[in-house]
Amino acid sequence: MGKRFMVPLLIVCSLLVSVAALMGISMLWQQETLAVRDIQGSPSALEPYQVTGNLGDDVHNLSFTLSQGKMQRDVSFGRAEETPPEIEEWKAEIGGMEQYVRLELGGRILLPTEDTEIIADAGLPDTRSEIEQAVWKRFCQREKTWFSGEEKTFPTGSIQYGKGQVYMQQDVIFHEQPNMRASVVYRADENGVQELNGTACRSVWVPFSLPYKGEVTMEWTADGNVDYEMDEQKVHLSHVVPVGTVLDNKLYLTGRVSYAYREGIIGIYAYDLQKLYDAGAPYNTQKRMEPEMIFGEDVVDAHQWVLGIEAVGDHLLLVKRNDSTVILETYDKAGRMLDSAEVKTKRDVYEYTLSQSAWEGGNGVLFTWGQGSIGNDFELMETSSISVDSQGKISHNFTVADSPWIGAVCGKDSFLTLEEEEMNVPGGSDFFYWGDIVPKQYFLTVYSKDFKNVLYRGELVTDRADDTKGIYGAFLTKGSYQHVGKKYLVSDTWQYISGRRSLSDLEMTYEGAVT
Repeated sequence: MGKRFMVPLLIVCSLLVSVAALMGISMLWQQETLAVRDIQGSPSALEPYQVTGNLGDDVHNLSFTLSQGKMQRDVSFGRAEETPPEIEEWKAEIGGMEQYVRLELGGRILLPTEDTEIIADAGLPDTRSEIEQAVWKRFCQREKTWFSGEEKTFPTGSIQYGKGQVYMQQDVIFHEQPNMRASVVYRADENGVQELNGTACRSVWVPFSLPYKGEVTMEWTADGNVDYEMDEQKVHLSHVVPVGTVLDNKLYLTGRVSYAYREGIIGIYAYDLQKLYDAGAPYNTQKRMEPEMIFGEDVVDAHQWVLGIEAVGDHLLLVKRNDSTVILETYDKAGRMLDSAEVKTKRDVYEYTLSQSAWEGGNGVLFTWGQGSIGNDFELMETSSISVDSQGKISHNFTVADSPWIGAVCGKDSFLTLEEEEMNVPGGSDFFYWGDIVPKQYFLTVYSKDFKNVLYRGELVTDRADDTKGIYGAFLTKGSYQHVGKKYLVSDTWQYISGRRSLSDLEMTYEGAVT
């Protein structure tokens, strides 16, 4: 009888040992150092902000939240997976239901101007208006054959002209669920192409005014495509990409344009999302949605570019540049300009990213200006902070070059950064063969709104230094504490580096004054 119960007893004991080990490890991670050590100023300056993130290795993860100056933590097993980047999309109300809207699959269309000579093969349209209608109809029919799988041969031939303009056809995708990776789900049957699972595709016409000169041949192929042949040394086309935002159920598009070799006009193009949705799929209805309003038009050329458009509170913010001057314009939903401001940068701006904060009576916007790169690794950038009040008035708070932080957020009366600094250790960056392996320290710093004064500074203290000690223990001589040759680091360092504790998924937000 004793032997009969021995195996189950051993299994139970082993399970208890495993559980006890896991509980022990969990308790150790609960005791992991994760705190803010005050260095300068009043900790109350941190209270309007919230910082979240993960500290973990290959086996354990400690998620944390710093809110109202207090640290909360939660231990789990397994490395925290990096959050995939969210798809840029906007909420809208369609037919009384919440939908998510995003841009997808825009297509450039080249059309002749009204006053240019057009030479068309027999059977093809030979006037500007007829060509525009035929190109759209052909696009819709080609899409339908692609969705349905039916075979169709389209009219072929060519159209030649010597002067034209660049336009865009832009698909707009509707989803009932946020951040969907899949595009439109459909079924083709005798009733046509049916959209399924709360997905829908619509299309808009974006009438940019971007002219070009030089002989262009439109080739109409049997599969429904319209190809363009030209001498690219003589025909210079502006590079333009539709970008947009949604505000109060309206889609506002503009053209992110660069390298406009010939002077053109770009504006803001407004579309009603409910009307767009009701128009149906273009491959079924062949309806083309024109903008119901165009405003904010301005010249683009080799120096003056449009960079983007954003919704900031109840207003629209148009972002442009003229070489090293960024031009910001606010508009209301009726298309009236409310304010304009200039931001001077040290270098020409090519693109930007931003983050926003909101408070009663206004918004904060933090821009990071992309300014190209040096070599393959070093990105040039500057950062600007602005505020936009409830009337659309823009206030430029500061612009700083080569910002030292890895995260930052605007507040109503202050500005929070998470700064990364290399630790002062023996050997420094010479000890570690790759610079990104050099041990780091992290500091939370609250600045005045204009970035001139430090209101608070504290260190985000963790036990990551233990990992550094382990690496040095493997590579430093005990007697002299001098680093050994790089040849050892090249071959062996990674077994000491991999799996060590690291910070990930850091997010910083402004929550407002604590009452």
